Amino acid sequence: MLIQPVQPVMVTIKNKDKKFDCHMISLSETELEIGCNDYLEKETQVLFFTKYFRGNATIREIKFAQYCFTYVLKIEQIQFQPGLLINTRL
Repeated sequence: MLIQPVQPVMVTIKNKDKKFDCHMISLSETELEIGCNDYLEKETQVLFFTKYFRGNATIREIKFAQYCFTYVLKIEQIQFQPGLLINTRL
């Protein structure tokens, strides 16, 4: 299942004592793809928080285009907001 937001979903990434504001591109069972203006190292352990879910992950891929970094995070643990309904139909 791949979820791509219709409206922007802001994602806060926390690495040690630093926080970065990003936006969600897509979410699957095992990966979270986000866009961000800040640079983070590959293989970095991060915590992520949104209005709808939170968890921890490891940065696996980094792409750079048009002044924006795209990160693919391997999800290690995710917790959805209680009662959240996800519409997966097209």
